[in-house]
Amino acid sequence: MSLQVAAASAAAELDAPRRIPPSRYAPWIIAAASFAAYATYSIRQYERLVNPSWDLSIFTQVVANYAHLRAPIANLKGPGFNILGDHFSPIVALLAPIYRVFPTPLTLEVSQAALFAVAVVPITRLAWRRLGWQAGLALGVAYSVAWGIQTAVAADFHEIAFAVPLLAFALEALVDERWVRAAAWAIPLVLVKEDLGLTLAAIGLYLVLHRQRPLGWSLVVGGVAATAITMAVIIPAFNPAHSYAYLGAGISGGQSSITDSVRNLLWPAPKLYTLLLLVAASGIISLRSPLVLICVPTLLWRFESGNPFYWEPRHHHYNAILMPIIFVALIDGAIRLGRSSKSWLRASERYAPVVAVVAAIVCFTQFPLHTLFRGSTYRAAPRAGLAALAVVPNGSSVEVNDGLVAQLVAHHTVYWRGDSGRSGADYMVIDVYAGYPIPVTKPVKYAESLHPGETYRLIFRRLPYVVLERASPDPT
Repeated sequence: MSLQVAAASAAAELDAPRRIPPSRYAPWIIAAASFAAYATYSIRQYERLVNPSWDLSIFTQVVANYAHLRAPIANLKGPGFNILGDHFSPIVALLAPIYRVFPTPLTLEVSQAALFAVAVVPITRLAWRRLGWQAGLALGVAYSVAWGIQTAVAADFHEIAFAVPLLAFALEALVDERWVRAAAWAIPLVLVKEDLGLTLAAIGLYLVLHRQRPLGWSLVVGGVAATAITMAVIIPAFNPAHSYAYLGAGISGGQSSITDSVRNLLWPAPKLYTLLLLVAASGIISLRSPLVLICVPTLLWRFESGNPFYWEPRHHHYNAILMPIIFVALIDGAIRLGRSSKSWLRASERYAPVVAVVAAIVCFTQFPLHTLFRGSTYRAAPRAGLAALAVVPNGSSVEVNDGLVAQLVAHHTVYWRGDSGRSGADYMVIDVYAGYPIPVTKPVKYAESLHPGETYRLIFRRLPYVVLERASPDPT
């Protein structure tokens, strides 16, 4: 009998794919290459004056105030606006010591690149250890260029940069059944953004399903409570209107039936496109793992919202936190396939990384990082933009629109146009083609219409940039 058991064991070892012990350095090498790509993209975007949104500037103001031990005021949101009245993201204060040494928006950009790159390590390590070294390398590279990570890099800095590595390490621990370690990595999610308490609760439910009931229920209750308290108490306490601005903004808010609400979760079409890309990234294999359900809270609030920015996959940062979930679910799904009693399912385990790599290659050509191979990415900044920046003295107050706000925010007191008070800021810097069109032929009248009784003079015009200076009061 023992000989039969030994023979069966030897046969199983021969049939099993060869496992090579995880390299200590390979995951970090992939992470380092990823960091170089992410940081290069972000730095070139900043230096070419083409930052796509004002969020980088808002977070720069917040971190700068944290760095000087002040309240996290973001004047771009409104004069004296405390950012904790918008979203609950105190974790960004961790960047304050770095910003104190390097006071530039690039500090936030490079820090985000590092956070995204660190998340590559647990995913590569897990795949290497559980699926083999080829799968580890393939999935590590595929994850590093995942479409949701690419769009987040291109969207400039956001607080969710902290959530990506926290989730990656937590999910690795879940697959390895290191329950306490998983909880320790997941709990700080409540300090990243108010909705991530629900993601923590989803992780808690996963623990409950795996018979870790005391720990799991603690995360469920704690996550739900954290979201409720931040939305209902903390954020309204800091908000000038004493409310949570994003509550009740769902697309189904005006619907009369549950059927309408459910239908609107999957329509318009960009929502379906996002779901298809998520499935394509994992070749459907992630659906074999219950870990994929951790995506549900994020997808629900996004798809129920009436804001189209939340739905579509090609821009913004909202899909980044889904990437570690999808890829770890892919690894877990492949592990489960390898344990199947059906030979054809066991055989499909080896194709999981191939599918992920093919999907990553296809997506790479359609998403932002492929521009790193274009010569135009490395061209100098437009001279007109640099000249406009040069005429605004450091330390002055400035009103802006989307144009050059990221380049001004570190060394100026920056407000959104018309928000600096009755008398206005010292200067107004306008990109006449950016976001909110300004009358090109009448910039002075436009500025004076924002601040009645004040006088402005044009000191720079080289399209698309216009710089106006507020005239000093007449001493007579």
